Amino acid sequence: MIFLLPSRNKSTIAIEVSRSVTEEDSKFVENIVEERFGKNDPINALVIINELDGTSLSGMLKGIKFDIDHYDQSNKFAVVADKKWLEMSAKLSDLLPNIEVESFEPNELELAWGWLESK
Repeated sequence: MIFLLPSRNKSTIAIEVSRSVTEEDSKFVENIVEERFGKNDPINALVIINELDGTSLSGMLKGIKFDIDHYDQSNKFAVVADKKWLEMSAKLSDLLPNIEVESFEPNELELAWGWLESK
């Protein structure tokens, strides 16, 4: 499931991912991105990953389906997760070229927000 979280700024979408990512979840995120950012505004993402049932990082990203139109708008991607997911998110840069990606442990949420808000 994907839950929308309050964002600290208008250029960042904040979501929490738990259990598994469904097609409905993907559509939900796409609709929010389209509504908030249109086709031109830059997008940052804060993604908090909790326990996932049989979902790989690449599978999750494919499930979220950042539309190619929005991919070009994507700027920074902060992943907040436990060590297992942090190790996997190190490969995230390969899956998302031209997007800045940083990984943070759950107790580093403030650091993640700070990184997203920095120029």
